[in-house]
Amino acid sequence: MIPAAWRDPRRWRAAFAPHSIVLALLAAWFVGLVFAAVQLERWQADLSRTLLQLNADAQFRARVTQRDQVDPQWYRRKAGALLAALDKVRREAWWTVFIPGSWRPFDDLEERVAARMEREFGDIVVETVRRELFLRTAQLTGVPVAPPAGEFRSPVACTPPRLPAGTPPGELPELAALKAYVGSLRELDDAVRAWMALQQSPGPEATQALRGLVRYTLDADLPPGAAHAVALFQASRAPGAAEAVPQWQAAARCAFLRGVDALHERVLSQNELLALEQSLQERARGLFDNRRPEPFVPTVKRLRAVHETLLQEEALLARGNTAWLRGGALPFQPAWEDLLARSRELGLLGPDAAQQARVHSEAAFAQFRRQFDAVLGRGRAGLVWDDVQPGYRLSPERVALREGLGRLLQEPFMQLRADGSAEPPPATFNEVLALADVRRRVRREVIPQLPEFARAPMARVVDDRLALLVHDGAAQALRAALPSDPNGSFDPAAFQGLRQPLAQAQSLLVALGAPDLAQRLASQPAAELGARLARSTQELRTLALFTPRASDFGWWRGEPAPLMRAFGTADEPAMQALLTQQFARVEALARQASQYLAAADTQLSADADVQTWQKLAAETDRWRAHLPDSSMLAMERYLLAMGPPLRRENCAELLMTRLPPRHDDEIAQRLTRMHNALALRCNQLRTEPPVASTGN
Repeated sequence: MIPAAWRDPRRWRAAFAPHSIVLALLAAWFVGLVFAAVQLERWQADLSRTLLQLNADAQFRARVTQRDQVDPQWYRRKAGALLAALDKVRREAWWTVFIPGSWRPFDDLEERVAARMEREFGDIVVETVRRELFLRTAQLTGVPVAPPAGEFRSPVACTPPRLPAGTPPGELPELAALKAYVGSLRELDDAVRAWMALQQSPGPEATQALRGLVRYTLDADLPPGAAHAVALFQASRAPGAAEAVPQWQAAARCAFLRGVDALHERVLSQNELLALEQSLQERARGLFDNRRPEPFVPTVKRLRAVHETLLQEEALLARGNTAWLRGGALPFQPAWEDLLARSRELGLLGPDAAQQARVHSEAAFAQFRRQFDAVLGRGRAGLVWDDVQPGYRLSPERVALREGLGRLLQEPFMQLRADGSAEPPPATFNEVLALADVRRRVRREVIPQLPEFARAPMARVVDDRLALLVHDGAAQALRAALPSDPNGSFDPAAFQGLRQPLAQAQSLLVALGAPDLAQRLASQPAAELGARLARSTQELRTLALFTPRASDFGWWRGEPAPLMRAFGTADEPAMQALLTQQFARVEALARQASQYLAAADTQLSADADVQTWQKLAAETDRWRAHLPDSSMLAMERYLLAMGPPLRRENCAELLMTRLPPRHDDEIAQRLTRMHNALALRCNQLRTEPPVASTGN
């Protein structure tokens, strides 16, 4: 039976309350311990994977002597993976309450993990971000990165900004490149600002700054819970982090100023109108003076270049946009001011770089104005200002020069062939004399279209060109009347008939102001005939009758028949056949030369070849008539009589009985030289002891 005191519920509650509390606490601790064990298992797995990966990466880096030997993409991946693992390896403090052994006084694992993560964070994440900032700056500025530190070489050597793709066709390429450069530089500038903020003392915006920095440099998003990453970034300050910012600024400003210089070089130093004006003045220098013009081909090429430059200049002025050349501002002034305002806002450029760019611009524009005014003020005024449509236009004088040169260069006699040489002269006298009509037409229709200063020089160019065509054409027509084959037939009467058109061509040359060419053309017939007579003389002296062995008998040793051996004949019939053939050839050459002599004038009277062939022609007439005083007959009798019996023993006696005739033609002179050479050698042999014959 239950005592009455225990029947009261309040007594029961009072008795069992401490036990319930203890049991509840034990149950709660047990549940927490189970949950903590599960969390610990997960955390341990993440920590183990992370540490194993960190160890493997550390061993891989240890095997590499320089960081630059590893692909930068590898570091980007590892940095992104390390940032993602930061939140996983952090141990939440609330569940460690259920495991007394993991409390901080008893377990420093979390501190050791934090130290290891901080070290790896500095080696991989912070250093990779720093190098990526250098790399992005190098890509924008063209400054080379020097291994192994991954920084810029000193002094900084940059390149102008590159032209981006998709630039509008009407915009200046250098201006578009500068705009794109400043736009890209803003992203880099934001990343550098975030870098500087994280390197100093991160504030409330540190997480956002780190997120933007990671996105720009690593092309990755910062995982949630980045506060720990901010702390690690602050704790892992990269060595030389403060010195990196001035390098980035120097590279950015260098490329910016190079781009500014390139822009002004394009618009001012390489100004199309200024370049065309300078080119025109250079090509036209001395071309329209009253001095003697240059040879035809260089003159025509210069005239073509001047005409082409005038066409280009007119097309350029027709596009307009030349009013700024007379004002005091650049044609892109609004865009330029906007560009300077945007550059002042960037920390990598700032007001100093913007002011320096403005100074460069003003100095370049002032120098351009001086140069442009000097070019416009040199010589005749080729450009005039148009008040109706503000801008420069070609002066009336220059328009007349363009039109007149266009007409003149279309004339057939002013044309050049595809290879740049002059067109051939006319082939007949009719075509040559027709050039007089061409000259009158050009002076009447073409020359007056030129401005006053160019008329006389261009008339001189026309006359010189026509004079050259007249001379060369007449000489060619004269040359065509002569046979191309020296042995061909020649009509002296027809050749004499060319003297009248030749005289007309000479008169035309005098009218064209080329008396020297007229004099040269007057001597052309004599020169052509003299050249053919000289060729006949040369052929005559190549005949066997004029062999050198018959002029000097130093080779003769006294053996029989030296004359036979000199002419290469074995006996008397062979000698007779040789003489017949040689005399026939001499007669043919003399007959051809007689035709040339019939067409010759007094200019050739003193020519040695003319005198030679006059005497030979008379000699061949005597030979055909078998006159006793013929030199050819005398040579024939001499060689046939003296050839076989002549030897050392009887040479003096035989030579005394056969004296050559005393004529002045070439055959007689040849026979005399032969006889004298034999007599000289005979005298030498008779005064020397006899030697055995060699049989040669």
